[in-house]
Amino acid sequence: MEKTNAIKNKVDAIAVSSYFSPRNPEHEIRSQKTIASICELPIVLGHQLSTSLGSVERANTAALNASLLSVLQEFIIAVRKAMEHRGIDAPLMVVRGDGTLMNDEFAARSPVETIHSGPAASAIGGQFLSNINEGLVLDIGGTTTDLAFIKDGKVTISETGASVSGYKTAVKAANLLSIGLGGDSHITLDRGNVLSIGPERVIPLAYLSHQYNNVKERLQALAKRGWPAPYPRELEYWFLQRDINDRNSYTAREQEVIDILRSGPKPTTEILKSLGYLDSSQIDISNLWREEVIGKSSFTPTDILHIDGRYTPWDSQASQAALTVFSNYLNWPEEEFHQVLWENITETITKSVIHFLTKMDIPEKNDPQYTLANWFLQNSLQPGHGQLATQIQLKVPLIGLGAPAEVMLQETARVLNTELILPKHFQVANAVGAVAGNVMVTEEILIYPQLSSGNFDVISYYVQARENRIEIDELDDAVAYAKKIAKDNALSAALRSGADNPQVVVDVIQDGMDSYQIKARAIGKPRLEG
Repeated sequence: MEKTNAIKNKVDAIAVSSYFSPRNPEHEIRSQKTIASICELPIVLGHQLSTSLGSVERANTAALNASLLSVLQEFIIAVRKAMEHRGIDAPLMVVRGDGTLMNDEFAARSPVETIHSGPAASAIGGQFLSNINEGLVLDIGGTTTDLAFIKDGKVTISETGASVSGYKTAVKAANLLSIGLGGDSHITLDRGNVLSIGPERVIPLAYLSHQYNNVKERLQALAKRGWPAPYPRELEYWFLQRDINDRNSYTAREQEVIDILRSGPKPTTEILKSLGYLDSSQIDISNLWREEVIGKSSFTPTDILHIDGRYTPWDSQASQAALTVFSNYLNWPEEEFHQVLWENITETITKSVIHFLTKMDIPEKNDPQYTLANWFLQNSLQPGHGQLATQIQLKVPLIGLGAPAEVMLQETARVLNTELILPKHFQVANAVGAVAGNVMVTEEILIYPQLSSGNFDVISYYVQARENRIEIDELDDAVAYAKKIAKDNALSAALRSGADNPQVVVDVIQDGMDSYQIKARAIGKPRLEG
């Protein structure tokens, strides 16, 4: 008991996942009972989350689910309170990673099911708004561009399981690719003074100047500075997003940075100079970034859109001053800067489309693996050969989503020789997808043989339905029983998850010699009444 008290305030939940637990969960069940007898923490069991035999993937899934329990439960409580405050009496549904819906009660128990739910909701919304049954969805947000494929009116699913920060899970989620390119991607110069976009997200200077009047004055003064031209790094600002109450939670250096920013945003170079540093890598203020106490602002594609006049809700003059600084330093005409930037964006998105559809990596030009295929691609992106013209054709339309899509995808569609579809309300497809999806529950039951110890003849068949396992002599009887149980369980779970009049489809899938997987899917629209 003393040991459990020692971890009481350090651990939110406990995960248990054992080898072959989908076949025999007894070890996990005994572990759960033992843990529950000495502590009151939530316990997650691997076999309840997946019937896959991949032990590592199932363990990752259980650990992630345990780590997310308190986070999602707190979030659901906060949303519920907000709904009550506004007098909203409606079911609370949460989007799964495959774009389907589940009610808040189910989500609170299985938060790992929400992996990749944001991009999946966008893809569902794009299909709903465009009414296209086959197409490639590109959702351009502030931080990332997310790719998904629509086939037969549905988002394609990754059957191998979704990955989170390189960790493979057993969660069936939409087949997606996310790249670090969006409207708020940081435009910088690398060590060779080559233009680089992303993957870091920053606040556009147009917005920061809109919030703080003195930022524009400082940027314009920087743009007027003569030789030597100011380095674009001077366009980077830090600003205070929220003040702190408990100073004891932060180091003396972190507190010093906060004190400097209390009077307003400051260029990073000025902050470092006052602290006696040459580069931000020399100062550890990771807590301030992670807890969003301070934020960063710099030059972004959103600023370019302000200069072009295609998106101007904030301060275009601040953006123009930043562009002048970049152009002066590179000694480029501003038109050339625009051209190189958009070519860079188009090339990044186009290569990502090809990688997503082919699952093949594309070497860079200086890579020894660079081949004729790479030249073909490069010549399609930026025609340069005197005698040879090359083209790539995407045989399905691009469905553009997100506020920057209209501008950032036009050239990509041209390079891929396809149509760019921007459905009505494409800027808010994510929100549309969250309400256009179906509630879907999948119930999986396993059938596998019991073999004799001598000649390995089949004696009977086990039907494994989560914790319950029964033995049936004949295969036909085992399949019939499993189909009925799977259908009943899926229907019951769909109704509990908020589905209205769900319909059930049952599939029998052979899973090795004399082994079968019975999969029942119950699908229905969400109930609208609370």
